[in-house]
Amino acid sequence: MGRALGRVVAWAATLVAPALLAPGAPAAPTLPTGEPMAIEATPLVPLDDESALSVIGLTGQISIETHDERELRVVSRELGPDGAERPVAIWADGNRLIVGPAPGDRSGPRQMRIEIPNTFAVAIDATGSDLALQSVGGGIELRGKDVRAAIQGSAGSITATLEGGSLKVGGSRDATLTLRGVVVEFNGMSGNVNVRAAGGTVVLNKVDGPIDVESQESKLVMEGGAGSIHVKARKGDVTVIDNGGAAELELAGTGLHLRGGKGEITVTSDDSVEFSAMLAAMRLEMLGGSIKGKGNQGSLDVRARNTEIEVGSIEQGVHVSGDGLRVRIDGVGGEVSVENSFGEIVVQTAGSAIVKADRGNVTLQGVLGAVSATVTGGDVHIIDGNGPVTLDLDGGDAQVSWASLSGDKDSKLTNKSGNITVKFPVAGGCRVEAKSTYGGIDSDLPTVRVMEGSKEAQGPVNGGYRPVVHVVATGDVHLQNGAVPHDDQ
Repeated sequence: MGRALGRVVAWAATLVAPALLAPGAPAAPTLPTGEPMAIEATPLVPLDDESALSVIGLTGQISIETHDERELRVVSRELGPDGAERPVAIWADGNRLIVGPAPGDRSGPRQMRIEIPNTFAVAIDATGSDLALQSVGGGIELRGKDVRAAIQGSAGSITATLEGGSLKVGGSRDATLTLRGVVVEFNGMSGNVNVRAAGGTVVLNKVDGPIDVESQESKLVMEGGAGSIHVKARKGDVTVIDNGGAAELELAGTGLHLRGGKGEITVTSDDSVEFSAMLAAMRLEMLGGSIKGKGNQGSLDVRARNTEIEVGSIEQGVHVSGDGLRVRIDGVGGEVSVENSFGEIVVQTAGSAIVKADRGNVTLQGVLGAVSATVTGGDVHIIDGNGPVTLDLDGGDAQVSWASLSGDKDSKLTNKSGNITVKFPVAGGCRVEAKSTYGGIDSDLPTVRVMEGSKEAQGPVNGGYRPVVHVVATGDVHLQNGAVPHDDQ
């Protein structure tokens, strides 16, 4: 467990804000120094082998659309419904056309529509602009600051390096994003999405391919995807809803919200984790923080330290190990296994239960099957059991009761340094064999006989002979009829 929790510490210590531009990234493009091939406000340029377009140094409202013809069309005007024509310059650079401001053009925004062949790739470098790209068949590359971009139906990959502003993408393929303070919304991606973000919000809806995100102080939302998810996040918030693939989430100072996920989900965190209505095999490694959740048709495996755990309605098993844990588990169809030091364990309603606790109280109520509890330095309450109980206690008192007791598997209750109170159900027979080393034995069961000296007792309960309940305590042993009220009820 120490090695697993060590990874949380290492992740929290080493994760840093992603740079807006990765080391070695190319510098922002510049306009050619040569003479433009055209300077017009509404140019129409026939094309030969050209396959790409770059827009550099233009700001304002820029719309790029596609058509079937082999020609470039541009309409450039001043802003406003009656804006005057405003020329642009066009250069040819190999198979790429470059559109930029005409020589001597005053700076300032404009409105511009560009039409290109539907197979073209597009690169835009802009600041403080509104960009709209529709049905671009080649790749798209965006670079800029305070850009508000909308992309629809891109058949190629999207690469964006943005600071501020927003980016909306729908019905496209792959995307690689480097962001600082950007609001992003993707809908209906068929390929991979790779994000490096500092600040801002990233919403990824219905991404069919793998998602890989590294972020700091960002809000991340991933919903309805079919592919795998890998997230490294620091000081932010992450929500994953109805994801169909596996997920690996490495979080530091980042809250996590899971709902409706499937597959295998692995979480490493030091903050809060919440889940609901899951259909997943969940593995959580926690250093501090909390886990709260209700509803999982799969299993839940937790390794943690100094963590508050409150979970319920888990169809398969729950397995928890760690120290300094406060554990509350309510409603598990399979086995509950908890190993904890310096904490508290409460389990209500489970298929079966195995508990190991060092210096902490334990309460197990309504377990349907077998119970095994090994406890040092704490009190134990096993209430309304239905199956055999094995108890090994040292350093506290124990209370054990059954709602019903049947079958042929014996129970063994041992307290090496304290008292044991055992309450037997009205229905279901068994036999009792009890011993006290230094205390005494009392019984209100009419057929259980306390031997002379009150150190031993034995006899049938409700006319039964099997199973046998063996009770051994250093202190006092109280054998009680569950139908009779007692002072501790």
